[in-house]
Amino acid sequence: MSKPITRYNNELLQKYFLDNNINSTTDYSKVNLNREYRIKEKCLECDDLCDRDFRSFINIGCYCKKHTTQNRITKAKTSNIIKYGFEHPVQSQQVRDKMKATTLERFGVEHPLQSQEVKTKMKTTMIERHGVEHSSKSQKVKDKSKATCLERLGFEHPLQSQQIRDKMKATMLERHGVENACCLQEVRDKKKETNLERFGFEHPLQSQQIREKMKATMLERHGIENASYSQEIKDKKKHTCLTNYGVENPGQSEQVRCKMKATNLERLGFEHPLQSQQIRSKMKATILKRFGVEYSSQSQEVKDKTKATCLKKYGVEYPMQNAEFSEKMSRNAYKGYDYVFPSGRIERIQGYEKYMLNDLLFKENVSENDIKVKRSEVPIIWYEDANGKKHRYFVDCFIKSQNRCIEVKSIWTVKIEPYIIYLKQQALKDAGYLCEIWIYDAKGEIVEKIL
Repeated sequence: MSKPITRYNNELLQKYFLDNNINSTTDYSKVNLNREYRIKEKCLECDDLCDRDFRSFINIGCYCKKHTTQNRITKAKTSNIIKYGFEHPVQSQQVRDKMKATTLERFGVEHPLQSQEVKTKMKTTMIERHGVEHSSKSQKVKDKSKATCLERLGFEHPLQSQQIRDKMKATMLERHGVENACCLQEVRDKKKETNLERFGFEHPLQSQQIREKMKATMLERHGIENASYSQEIKDKKKHTCLTNYGVENPGQSEQVRCKMKATNLERLGFEHPLQSQQIRSKMKATILKRFGVEYSSQSQEVKDKTKATCLKKYGVEYPMQNAEFSEKMSRNAYKGYDYVFPSGRIERIQGYEKYMLNDLLFKENVSENDIKVKRSEVPIIWYEDANGKKHRYFVDCFIKSQNRCIEVKSIWTVKIEPYIIYLKQQALKDAGYLCEIWIYDAKGEIVEKIL
């Protein structure tokens, strides 16, 4: 039986309007209607315009682009449930098995992306259409992805949406009983197996080729070999942490620390990985395999690399030889306290340094502008110990106008390695500075001055 002919005329259009409660303001009776004529009416679901040819208008409906897409997806899901019992065909094991069989027959692999022929063809097509090997490298594609995510979710990236993250966790819990795929031993083993097959290592970063490629990419995009060198990236990380947790670093967040402890307790039975004998043994075994020693600090290769890195970053072989780094570490390592100068200037000091500052200000009447106590403001001094090893020395106080340095000691601390104290004093004198060692008792009384 032949299919009845549809006549695209005003009668058909008015019937559609009546069936769908559309109050059109356009008089179509005076128009020569045919199936190609563009019908423009307000969408049945929103105030946006539906603009399509007469035939599509009848077959698809009076919907804007957005709601047409939504209707198509809903219809597809309904059809898939009827056919396969799932909203999407690939959720069906039968369909997945058929897809694998077809791919095996055509390409000799279970998945198209396992085929070098397919991957090469994809790259060629991408280069031809967008000038790049992968869509993620195209600025046009990236901008479009961001725009779509902003429109749908209010964020530039799906994972910035709490709703999406919660949905992902819920799906993982429903299917696999864990919140993240990385928690599955099966997934971890498969990743290792894939990495071994592709790179000869269990982890991509163990491959020198991958590391060199990462460096090359970083140099090309940011002009540096490592992301941690980029001030822009560091600032972005801080901004993200401030937005997500209210702190500049995740480790400063009580919420993150508690979550880390909970995760470690669940996986290892301890709040910190290093409390686990299994982890410590594994670390030793890995270091033995790579460097021939149980601890990385015992390896000459690691020590040399550490020195080289410090020289590159700070201009010295050890971080503590850098004034800024040393001052920060010193203030965190000891029980420091704030000293308030008469002008209101505040400096972070420690030990008996307050007694020295009081004596300089109120007994010798030295101007506070002349007194320097920050490690970045005192003279740069180096000395050698008995083994010929070089050390950086930061004196406690420098009086610029007098070219005079003062080191503060207690009766107890002066007895600990006095030889080193005199070495430091001599190094300052050899550099052309006056240097005095002031020794105080517990009451703040000066006991001795060594000039």
